Amino acid sequence: MSAIRDQWWDYIRSEGDELGYKKWTLGRLTDDQVQELVSEELDDQRLNDLILHMGVGFKPELTRRSSFTSELFPMTPYICVSLVEDYHTYTDRVRVIEAAKPAEQIARDNRAVPAKLSPLWTWMAGFHYLCGRECLIHMGELKPDENVDGIRPVVDFWRRMTLAQRNDGALNNKDANDANPYLPEALVRKYTAESRPFDDDARSTFRRLNATLAGYAFLYYTDSRVGIYDSGPYDLGDGRLLIIRDYLQLGRSAFPWSEHCEVPYDNLSIGLVVPADRLKIEINDWGTSFTEPEELLEVVTDVAVYARQGDDLAPIPDTEWGDLTKAYSKTHLKLYQHFAKMARRDKIMSAAEMYCWGLIPFARDAGVFDRIDWEISKETLQYYPDPFDDDAATGGIFAGALIMHDRPSAFSPIR
Repeated sequence: MSAIRDQWWDYIRSEGDELGYKKWTLGRLTDDQVQELVSEELDDQRLNDLILHMGVGFKPELTRRSSFTSELFPMTPYICVSLVEDYHTYTDRVRVIEAAKPAEQIARDNRAVPAKLSPLWTWMAGFHYLCGRECLIHMGELKPDENVDGIRPVVDFWRRMTLAQRNDGALNNKDANDANPYLPEALVRKYTAESRPFDDDARSTFRRLNATLAGYAFLYYTDSRVGIYDSGPYDLGDGRLLIIRDYLQLGRSAFPWSEHCEVPYDNLSIGLVVPADRLKIEINDWGTSFTEPEELLEVVTDVAVYARQGDDLAPIPDTEWGDLTKAYSKTHLKLYQHFAKMARRDKIMSAAEMYCWGLIPFARDAGVFDRIDWEISKETLQYYPDPFDDDAATGGIFAGALIMHDRPSAFSPIR
């Protein structure tokens, strides 16, 4: 094993502090070093090490920066349905995708295309699957050492996809000082060069647009942040930082409710330029920014708004921001009315589909969407309605499986 691989695996196996942070000393890896890690075989010992590492960083975040509340959707029932469904289906789905196109190639083909394949979707592929496994272990339906050959393809898919997408050697934002500046330098320069100064009028108009997009994306993804991802910070080398906020897949899609979603643009990408000395920022593994000052837009000096059309970015001038706000607000109301009329079971299953269809973007890129059965499996439906229609029961399953135990890792080792 090479020196860099030795050091990398030593880091993976090291202990975290009380918040799950470990001491990263490897710097930014080169392309060749990343490829060396991508090319490794994932034997049982390394799989075990990865599972524990993933859970060490994840467990504190579940209570530190997460909230599971919704006025519309029964949150813990739909989360449990979707996580268990991921465990039951992801192995077969990943194998179909990888037979057509390796995970690392999917990531590399799309790194330079913002608002297309979100790092959050990549993160979900590995973590949600392991969460589903942990729920079944907690329920007494699975033992930690069962189905190792089914676990390996999913965790390895996540590992190689993440390494290739980030291209810095880290697996999570937490490994990289709560950052993910994954987009290529040429794209960062484009955002910076085409950004416009933020005068008072533009700031007011943009605030309304950004708030509208965030609210709409949150509802579209059944009261979750799956359609929003902040990346960066990107150091511009002149005392400024760039934050890129992507709003992803906001129009017609595989989701049945998207038939109500005629919007001007399916995907938007926003560049926010800030003075480095006026902003402290942490971006967690699901792409949510935590800043000081708390309101990021207070310190933004320049902004660029784009629509992604195909693989290209089309700038949207500030004269159109007001009309965009009205259009997304109108669609937001229609979508809310649609969800509000749903029966409880339909809300649970629709929201569960949103989560457990997380591999759809990768399947589409690999050209195998039609080769995969996307229906919720009978293996998962056996737990509905009992206990998966019960808020208290599912809350207990989720918390008991991932948080309310003495292990430093949210996830059980395979041995």
